[in-house]
Amino acid sequence: MGRECEENPPQLRRTNAWGRTIDELITCQAWKEQKKISAQEGVIAIAYERKQSQYSRIYQVAKLMMYSPASG
Repeated sequence: MGRECEENPPQLRRTNAWGRTIDELITCQAWKEQKKISAQEGVIAIAYERKQSQYSRIYQVAKLMMYSPASG
């Protein structure tokens, strides 16, 4: 999944066929799956929920460091 994300970076479609601005972000299925995984794991929320009290940010960084290389 990470390799697919690297091979297919997101693209921005700025206009439609008639020249109207749409600013649509186009991603492959792997990017959509990565979004679901990071939401399930609460990668962003960890620091704000503070379940680990003062160590929440450290826990978040550790989890991000493990997730980032695999996520592409």
